[in-house]
Amino acid sequence: MRGLGIRGAIVGYVVALAGGMVAGGMGGAALAQPAATTDWSGFEVGGSIGATGGWSHVQSEATRKASGNYFSGTDFAQFRRVTDDDIMQWRPSGGLEFGYTQQYGHVLLGVAASANTLFLDQSSQTSEIFQSAPGTIRFFVDQRVKTDWQATLGPKLGWAQDKWQVFATGGLAVTRATLDTTFRDNANFNGFNGNGHGSNTETMLGWALGVGGGYALDANWALSLKYLYADYGSLSTSYTIRNADQPGNSTPVTSTGDLKTNTVLLGVTYRFKGL
Repeated sequence: MRGLGIRGAIVGYVVALAGGMVAGGMGGAALAQPAATTDWSGFEVGGSIGATGGWSHVQSEATRKASGNYFSGTDFAQFRRVTDDDIMQWRPSGGLEFGYTQQYGHVLLGVAASANTLFLDQSSQTSEIFQSAPGTIRFFVDQRVKTDWQATLGPKLGWAQDKWQVFATGGLAVTRATLDTTFRDNANFNGFNGNGHGSNTETMLGWALGVGGGYALDANWALSLKYLYADYGSLSTSYTIRNADQPGNSTPVTSTGDLKTNTVLLGVTYRFKGL
């Protein structure tokens, strides 16, 4: 998948950074494990800012009817090929962090939740001249995957050393996404052209995995760095392409698009002690 190298680099960077934090706090003492100087136990709430990258694979498929089709001949295979595309986009992101952590020696166990803005509006615009009408008619297809928020909830497992912590988390992810597809051509028969549009908005339930680290500023305040990957599966929409001056000639189309996100956040949290 496009973005796999980027995602791997981000994970490697966060893990290496967090590992360096722990190594620095341990001072190379692999066998001796002094008690952690910071107690990470308690309820946490905080805010974060960063960026989210969205990745989607979009595809549209036209269905051939027994008669009365808008598409003809090679149009079906050409349309499928032209609309098969991978799209990506990075946008600023921000949100809220919630959770509870209980510390057992150096081991951290807890639950973590987050809600983030995304501002993702990924699009693929493609255009070709019909092979069935060479040099005369060009068609245009716009496929878009849009979402503006995501939320996650899952368990947290970590390790504390001095003022540092590293952790991994995973669980459920939810977003509300829209798949929007528009088709038109420039045939201009008596001022009309072939066109079609489909749109579908769904609340999508997926899964998320993340890693991160934190540094305690004092008994309550801490800085955090987190990377989160989420996969929401796919959604689809259906519509019909019609020739405006010959509405009986029509072709049904089904469009699909999936959604995956990669989020990097830097945040500040406040830990409520004794609750």
